[in-house]
Formats: sequence, C-alpha cells, structure tokens
Amino acid sequence: KLLHQWDFGGNFTISSAGFSSLFQMMPLLCNLTKLSLQMCSLKDDSLDMLVQTLSLSGSPLHSLVLDRNRLTDRAAMLLARCWRKEELSNDDLRTYGMLSLQYCSLSHNQIGDAGITALATALELTIGAREKPLHLNLSKNYFRADGMRALAQLRKRSGWKISY
Repeated sequence: KLLHQWDFGGNFTISSAGFSSLFQMMPLLCNLTKLSLQMCSLKDDSLDMLVQTLSLSGSPLHSLVLDRNRLTDRAAMLLARCWRKEELSNDDLRTYGMLSLQYCSLSHNQIGDAGITALATALELTIGAREKPLHLNLSKNYFRADGMRALAQLRKRSGWKISY
C-alpha cells in the first residue's frame, strides 16, 4: 500500500544531508497527500530541495505543514514562484502539486514583508485555477504593515481562510 501521509514533525536534528536523503525517497510517494515537516530546522536550501522533489513525484499534495522552522523570505519567494501561473504551464502547476494544496502552514518562521507579499501576489493568480479553497496559515512571522495589507487583499479577493 502506498504512503499517503508523512509526518516528520519535531525531528529537529535533521541535517541538510538528512533532508537530501529524505527527499530522494519522495518520488516513490506518488500518492502523498499530507506532508508535515514542522520543527525540523528546515532552512531555505532544504525547501528548495523539497519543491524540486515534489515536482518530480507528482504527488497530489493537499496539506503542507512547515511550521516552526527557519524559513525566510527566500523560501516564501520560492513557493511563490511555484504558484505563479505565468511562469509555469498548467501541467507544470499540477506537477508541482501546488494547485491541489488545500492547507499550507508556514507559521512561526522568519518570513518578512517581501516574502509575504510575493506569496500573496502569486496566490492571487491561482484563485480561478483552484479546485478547492486554500487555508493559509502565516501567523507568527516577521511581516508588518505591507505583508498584512497584501494578505488582507488576497483574503478579500479569494474568500480563503488566511491566518496571520
């Protein structure tokens, strides 16, 4: 039976090499719908590996939890790039698994205004392409007024649940 959920939450000792080994296994998980890597000391470079791995696996990911890591604006911009429709074809978007995503949590990271604004701008482009609404949790990050404005505008236009 294929694995549908993978929870590595609380494994703070995973190194970059450990993440690399972990992500090498993920293409085998073509039915993965839930992935939790909270409290794993995940950094931006590890997220880059994760996104590349998800793009190869074709997983229909519905839930991605990356809470309490060390992700910054760079990581948020990487995720934003995955959601930008004009940079990827519809097939590529579906391959990345990002349009199937219904819940994405990035709380308690180090994402500032630039990263939040990039995410909000990119997600706004996916409003009509999503099959189901997105619940986005960005609470306890480092953004201020500019990031809050971008998220408020996204919530108003999309009707999605956005926590900040």
